[in-house]
Amino acid sequence: MAYVSTTPLVLAVDGNDEPVAFMGLSGANMDSLFIDPDWHGQGVGRMLVGYAFHGRDVLTTDVNEQNEQAVRFYRRLGFEPTGLEPTDTEGRPYPLLYMRLERENWIGSRGEQPSLGGGTACPK
Repeated sequence: MAYVSTTPLVLAVDGNDEPVAFMGLSGANMDSLFIDPDWHGQGVGRMLVGYAFHGRDVLTTDVNEQNEQAVRFYRRLGFEPTGLEPTDTEGRPYPLLYMRLERENWIGSRGEQPSLGGGTACPK
């Protein structure tokens, strides 16, 4: 529970104020990004990454290298690998891929404005 109580969260909600995603953001590092599977492919993740760029020129994150869907998502947005650890932060055999995205390389900066059907992203 310490993570949730100390990490600023950004919540994305739909037009009925129902949560569809959240992102943990510590400075320029995206600690977490979780999207309801029903909302995959609808621009919610891209919108949250765009929100994370407010006031920043660089974003970093780490992702389980075995989570191919997440790695593809980050690469599509322009994130580049910067390192690899063979285990996660708790020493388990889940390799962590460290990634970095500079604002000028962000694919979402091409003007797309994803929508949540009247919803929004806001800090919680």
